[in-house]
Amino acid sequence: MSIVWRISSRYFLSRKSQRVTNFISALAVIGITAGTAAMIIILSVLNGFEGLIKDLYNKFDPDISITSSTDRFFKPDEAYIQQILNLKEVAAISKVYEDQALLSYNGKQYVGTIKGVDEKFILVCNLSSICNSTKVDWGSYENPKIILGSGIAYHLQVDEKNAISSIDLYAPLQEASNLTDPINSFNKLPVALSNVFSIQQDYDQRYALVSLPTAHQLFGINDSTISKYEVRLKPGVDFNQVIASIKSIKPNQYNIATQAQLHQTLYNIMQAEKWIVIFITAFILLIASFSLVSAISMLIIEKSKDVSIFSTMGSSRLQLQKIFFLNGLFIAIGGMFLGLAIGLTTIWVQKKYGLVGLGVEGNFIIEAYPVDLMWSDVGIVILVVIGIGIITSAFPALTLIGKNFSLNKLNKVQ
Repeated sequence: MSIVWRISSRYFLSRKSQRVTNFISALAVIGITAGTAAMIIILSVLNGFEGLIKDLYNKFDPDISITSSTDRFFKPDEAYIQQILNLKEVAAISKVYEDQALLSYNGKQYVGTIKGVDEKFILVCNLSSICNSTKVDWGSYENPKIILGSGIAYHLQVDEKNAISSIDLYAPLQEASNLTDPINSFNKLPVALSNVFSIQQDYDQRYALVSLPTAHQLFGINDSTISKYEVRLKPGVDFNQVIASIKSIKPNQYNIATQAQLHQTLYNIMQAEKWIVIFITAFILLIASFSLVSAISMLIIEKSKDVSIFSTMGSSRLQLQKIFFLNGLFIAIGGMFLGLAIGLTTIWVQKKYGLVGLGVEGNFIIEAYPVDLMWSDVGIVILVVIGIGIITSAFPALTLIGKNFSLNKLNKVQ
């Protein structure tokens, strides 16, 4: 261990002769501790909300969505479906037909997206986990049923348990030429309410689910036309490898999008929010670290006699600067470890017991703030704190023991 390191560590561990120096040093440690703990906790809360949103989307959205590169609607290719199912990473594939329709119930009307799905949809979408009732009933061709998003059910004021009449669906016929003639241009299909699902506000207010034959019946389609394939993958597979395999089957005929690509804008916003939070908390931490500048400055003034002795014994200006620079770095690192300990403990307690609630009443998906620790965030926090510690420690060390440093002047200040 070098003499510089030993002297610096001794200064850090020993009690200062001036109370104000001890007070400012303690204040610096508290500021860095609080800033570090706040940064790691806030980032974990953001991760928790991001993970919650992704989990909600994952319950309804497929891992991969496949649409035609040329047409909005197309006829399914059974050979193509089988080739996808032959991939070992694929768990299920469903045929889907989506289009806009008018829903009417007891004088209330609402325009939503009718999503017609085949029998494989329950393998792609965890439907039972998002519905009020775990029973999924699509009815029959003669007596079709519908599963409404909770937002649509609210707008129509339809009660799942006390639906007194059927819900009427209106959709323009594919071959309609004059939409001003509603009798001949629109198809009406009464359906019974089967269930209500709740995922996320955007989806709850947009989608209503029916069977694929019911969707064809509503939109006046006599063949097996669909708008897309929805694919569910097995857990832990490589998405890029699966996409490459699917693209190689028919490279130019289909557009392939992952769940992340379907919500690319939202995910980009969440990442931008995270970096904004990092910069804001780092700036607050930098301000809180100004007390570290004062602590090092007071220490240099207090140890001016020691500096004189070291200088007389042949210590260079750089060695003297390193002594106080390392002392400031020790304070910063000490505060950082305390902050990490407090932050990680808080995250563990919140995740296990949910002590801090959202503070609102009602039927919400969660009752407490979600948290999710990512070790990459811990690395970012460590780099930020050490970076700020280097800056705030170097400034007084280089300034007060600079090129034109005078020991006599420092002694007079003391």
